[in-house]
Amino acid sequence: MVCTYFFSGDRPSEADINKVMNWYTGGIHKVYFLHIDEYRKVAKEIGMSEIKIIELTDNILLNYLQLWQKMEQIQAEEQLWSQEFFDKKKQRLLDCCEMGKSGLIQWGILHFRK
Repeated sequence: MVCTYFFSGDRPSEADINKVMNWYTGGIHKVYFLHIDEYRKVAKEIGMSEIKIIELTDNILLNYLQLWQKMEQIQAEEQLWSQEFFDKKKQRLLDCCEMGKSGLIQWGILHFRK
């Protein structure tokens, strides 16, 4: 089982979680912002052992900027999406970049084995 986490280190305060959710205009639900320990707890409960953690926080900005650039290219060439959809998606991607730069979220992959 491989899963992605958003928080590690100190547990974020409720205010920090709300700040992230309010900042992100995509309407993401709080359940998607899990601390790394929550994943470890679930894995242990279902009999899985942790293999390794791949820390990818430094890639948040790069990944979302690359996605935005690709979407801009596709939109310029093919007008695949409505302008309204494209503008909303662009803002969501930029919001994710800002959250990564601010340190409000961390990102990585947890690898577990049964």
